[in-house]
Amino acid sequence: MAKIKHNRRGRPSFKPTEQERVLVESMAGLRVPQTHIARMLRPKGVDITTLRRYFAEELETGHMKADTNLRKSLYEGAVTDKVPALIIWATKQYLGMREPKTEIEHSGDIGNKTHEEALDELDGDK
Repeated sequence: MAKIKHNRRGRPSFKPTEQERVLVESMAGLRVPQTHIARMLRPKGVDITTLRRYFAEELETGHMKADTNLRKSLYEGAVTDKVPALIIWATKQYLGMREPKTEIEHSGDIGNKTHEEALDELDGDK
């Protein structure tokens, strides 16, 4: 039997490089939209389905690694550097602490005064 020779035309199959994998993971971690990431690959970019097919792992782990690094930095800032805002963040994040809810009660009629009317009233009290 004679072998049938096929002429393959079209694009060659996509083969991602290690450098592209690192780039995709890094950009995904920075929350760059996938359409932008796809455009940055190769001179003419790649289709979004190609990006998702060949870089699914990098797209997922990029977010997780970036979130982990951010949490680690914030935690270290709270524990090591004693930054008050980070200490508050850490206690809320890790210890489940919350600020108490407070209700504001108004005494008297606040009415429907304009800004100018309220200022005039305040000036009259002086």
